[in-house]
Amino acid sequence: MTDRQADARANSLRGQRLVQRPIHYPGTHMTPLKVAAACGLVALLISGCGIPPKPVAGTAQLRKHAGFYGLRDDPRIPQAKCLRRDKLPYREYYADGAEHLPAIQVGNAPQGPTIIFYPTAGIAQGLQIMGKESGAEVIGSLLVYPNQAHHKILTKVEDCAAIGVPG
Repeated sequence: MTDRQADARANSLRGQRLVQRPIHYPGTHMTPLKVAAACGLVALLISGCGIPPKPVAGTAQLRKHAGFYGLRDDPRIPQAKCLRRDKLPYREYYADGAEHLPAIQVGNAPQGPTIIFYPTAGIAQGLQIMGKESGAEVIGSLLVYPNQAHHKILTKVEDCAAIGVPG
């Protein structure tokens, strides 16, 4: 089509009025209330598809239940593996106090070192700076209390505590 033909066609269409037809969809004969109710019902039905029910608290064999996805995130696992590899006797427990923090006691309580796991390195450093945990060594987010441990054991414990600490 040449430019002249396009101009001629545009001039001929200027005099005519264009008629727009409405878009036809199945809900045109329904009231807006019925359309909203139908959409809400469909959304409700779709939202529950494929979701298993969550187990009730206290359910026996909770880990085998279909809706259980929780895992215990224990920060002591890498350090415990290292202590086991170095053949150091230890026990895992939760430290007494308001925080109830995970901890590892290497050897017996008065002589062996104690490792307490804090949520962040900033908390551990802040406690030591404020003087609340003055006898401990900060390694990342851990506080290592040497107690009366032998230098050889304390070195192994410090090496294990440093696993996963950047820098």
